[in-house]
Amino acid sequence: MKLLVIILYTTLTVLSHSLVFTRYSQRSRRSITAQRMNERKEASTTEQEPRQTNEDTAVGSSSSSQSATAVDFARLVGKLKTTPRTGWVRRGVPRYESVADHSWRVATLSLLLFGRNDDNFDAPKCIQMALVHDLAECLVGDIVPDDNISAESKQKMEHDAMIRIATTLGQACPNDHARQHLLDLFDEYEKRESLESKAVKDLDLLDMIIQADEYEQAFGLDLSEFFQGTPVSRFGDATIQAVARQVHEQRQERLQKENTDVTRKDPFALSKKDQAFVSEYANASNLSADAVQQTIKALRDWENGGSK
Repeated sequence: MKLLVIILYTTLTVLSHSLVFTRYSQRSRRSITAQRMNERKEASTTEQEPRQTNEDTAVGSSSSSQSATAVDFARLVGKLKTTPRTGWVRRGVPRYESVADHSWRVATLSLLLFGRNDDNFDAPKCIQMALVHDLAECLVGDIVPDDNISAESKQKMEHDAMIRIATTLGQACPNDHARQHLLDLFDEYEKRESLESKAVKDLDLLDMIIQADEYEQAFGLDLSEFFQGTPVSRFGDATIQAVARQVHEQRQERLQKENTDVTRKDPFALSKKDQAFVSEYANASNLSADAVQQTIKALRDWENGGSK
C-alpha cells in the first residue's frame, strides 16, 4: 500500500513539473517570436527611410552656403539704390536720382531696340548690359570728371569692383557661368566695339538729357551744360538719335514759351535761366542776390532797347 502511494505521488509530481515546463516553453517561444517580428519590422522601416550619407550632408551644406552668398550678392548690388548720381548732387538738384534709378530706365529704354530687321543685333543683350553698365558704382560710387580721377585709375577701380561683384555672384551659383557672363557683359560695354554696347551708351546719354529736362521743369534749374555736352550729333544709333532730337527740340520749345510768358507778365521779370544764374553767382561771390538781379535786369532792358 505504501508502495502504491509513493508511486502515485511520484507520478503526480512529474506530471505537474512537466505541465509547468510546457507552459514556460510556450511563453518563451511566443516571446521570442514577438521579439523577432519586432526586429524584422524595425529593419524594414530602417531600409525604407533614406539614409543621410556624407555626400548628402555636403550637398546640403553647399546649398545653404550658396543661398547665404546669394543674399550677400543682393545686398551688395542693392547699394546702387542709395548711391546718388553725382552730377545732379553737384548741380543742386534737391531730390536727385540714384544710380539704380538711372540703370532701370536705361534698361527699359532698351525695349526701343527690339523688332529690328537685323539678325546681327542682339536686343535682349542690351537689357542685360544696361542693368550692369554702372554696377561697379555700388562699390566705387559715381565717379565724374569733376573728381579729377584719371581715366586709367577710374577704369582700374571699376574693373576691380566688378571682379569682386562677379566673384560673389559666382559663389552664389552652382557653376562659373554667371560670374563669367557678368564680366563679359561689362567688358563688352566698356570696350564700346559691338553694336549693342554702342547702343547702350547712347541710351545712357539719352536718359541723362531726359532727366536733366525733367529736373529743369521740376525745380527751375538751368542744366544747359548737359545738353550742350550731349548734342544730337553725339548719338550714333539712328533710332536713339531721333529720340534725342525730340528731347532737344521739346526743351527749346519749352524754354521759349517760358521766357515769353515771363515777359508778358512783367517786362522786367527774369527768366528761370536768369534766376538760376543770379542764385549761382550770388553764392559764388560776395554780392547779394538783389544786386546781381538788378544788374541782370538792367542788362536785359538794354538788350531790349530800353532806357534803364
